[in-house]
Amino acid sequence: MTAAGVFAFLVAATLAYITWQDLRWVGRATRTVFGEVRGHRVQGNESGDTYSMIVQFADDAGNEHIFVDGVYKSLPWLPRDAVVEVIYPEGSPELARVFRPRVRQSIYFALIATLIALLAVEFDLLPQPLASMF
Repeated sequence: MTAAGVFAFLVAATLAYITWQDLRWVGRATRTVFGEVRGHRVQGNESGDTYSMIVQFADDAGNEHIFVDGVYKSLPWLPRDAVVEVIYPEGSPELARVFRPRVRQSIYFALIATLIALLAVEFDLLPQPLASMF
């Protein structure tokens, strides 16, 4: 197995994991509510700090929930007390996340395109001038 095959396996595994995570949402009614940014979680590393929103929202029963957004940015994206749209599967507010449909679509598109390209290289399906670039 070449390097392209190894990377194709890793991309396929990542795609399978993300799909498995999203399957918890399929077939379930989702709730959309508005939450407020209560602060930011800071993670430091050698290239600088990254920030993720801490979001608080109330479910339909009025119970308050807090979660840390899974997207980290180099600067705080929204200020404290900003309002964000939150979605979660009905009955499972612990799975809440900030509503970003284009981000999910972009992740799937990038992973599938990468997997196709790596498999084309692995199985020698590219025309010779294009294959020499890899």
